[in-house]
Amino acid sequence: MKTIHQDPPLISEPRLDELISSLGESATDILPQILAAFCHDFEARHAKLQRVCRKHAHAELSEIVHDFKGLAQSIGWAGLGSLCRDIRLQLQDHRFDEWDTLPARLQKLYAESLAETQRLLVHRHLGQTSIVLSPPATSHE
Repeated sequence: MKTIHQDPPLISEPRLDELISSLGESATDILPQILAAFCHDFEARHAKLQRVCRKHAHAELSEIVHDFKGLAQSIGWAGLGSLCRDIRLQLQDHRFDEWDTLPARLQKLYAESLAETQRLLVHRHLGQTSIVLSPPATSHE
């Protein structure tokens, strides 16, 4: 019998709900700050990721995707977290070869995750938390 591999959902709704619940009544005030901090951090690390990919620096890339994975999991971004975990495993096994495409791939997944998170927050009547956040601009330093 063949095992069918299914990609994780873009967003782990249970994890997002857990985060919202843990914030309690202050979710509408604190959640925008959490998302803004995550987005700012992603933008800074994404710029570094682009430089690291150009240099094919395995150890530095492993560190960056490890950080991305932890940040993504903390806000329920299952797809991004899973991709980062897979990249780390590929790096450990010396199988990683997506140096040229990884920055754009991560940026796209980040933008999709952000949009889906905002959609889910509106659906949960936390629409006021959907502050205007945009994916990092593609830079080619």
